[in-house]
Amino acid sequence: MVSKQNSVLVTGATGLIGRQLCAKLLRQGVSVHFLSRSKTEIEGCKGFLWDVSAQKMDAKALEGVTSIIHLAGAGVGDHRWTKRYKETIYNSRIESTKLLVNTLESLDHKVSSFISAGAVGYYDDCGDNWISEDAVMAEEFIARLCRDWEVEGQKVEEMGIRYAALRIGLVLSRKAGFLPKTTMTLPLRMLSYFGNGAHYYAWIHEKDVVDLFLHAINEPAVQGIYNAVAPNPVPQKTMLRELRNVLGKSLLILPVPTFALRIVLGEMARVVVFSQRVSAQKILDTGFAFSFDKVNEAFQDLYTEK
Repeated sequence: MVSKQNSVLVTGATGLIGRQLCAKLLRQGVSVHFLSRSKTEIEGCKGFLWDVSAQKMDAKALEGVTSIIHLAGAGVGDHRWTKRYKETIYNSRIESTKLLVNTLESLDHKVSSFISAGAVGYYDDCGDNWISEDAVMAEEFIARLCRDWEVEGQKVEEMGIRYAALRIGLVLSRKAGFLPKTTMTLPLRMLSYFGNGAHYYAWIHEKDVVDLFLHAINEPAVQGIYNAVAPNPVPQKTMLRELRNVLGKSLLILPVPTFALRIVLGEMARVVVFSQRVSAQKILDTGFAFSFDKVNEAFQDLYTEK
């Protein structure tokens, strides 16, 4: 466990995973620092300013810090991928990583581990074949982003800092992302899948994402690239059937034709129908235990009233 005398610095702390991660670290008695573009408050945490475009950050953010968790980045699915928004997505990750690395190089510090988010968007469309961390990357914008993001982060290893990148799959949460968008059609008593719905989705429950980052901090053997996905990826159409079963509603499951996706999503339409049957074996081999390894269990946790 992270020592209570040390601190963890979190970027992207106001995001879906960041907020839950900070809260869990605080419950464990760990001091939490976070970086923000403006004066933002997160209860129990110490905030510090950074300006990624100007490549400046408050160096006091690193005082007493032994681990950095780097989650910052503009939402990949928040907007259509125009040339300008792709630059925003890219720079928010690459330039923020450069700023952290350059700041570490310029200071005396106690940082011993640097854990970065990544994405399974690195991988190509692989049909029914299992995908491990050494699989060939895709020739897409999102894949090049993931590659460059990891290359920048790996530079901390030259300073003797342990580096790990977690390539995160489709995060299941009722607060943001895939599920709120998917369930927007519930008033119409329908759910929609893309194309033929046979493409595999590598998914993960939001709670397991948080626990994976904590595991990566606390387990020295976690070094390098890891898939942050549940052990049992499923085709999109199967996922929607499981969701319908948990919701207990009579819902039609209907296709959205690929040509319609192209009209609505543009370039993004190509990658949302990639089949990515991503393996979790490497992270399992480090001793991590998923709380939700089957998609129906994840949906039951998310949609059962507590």
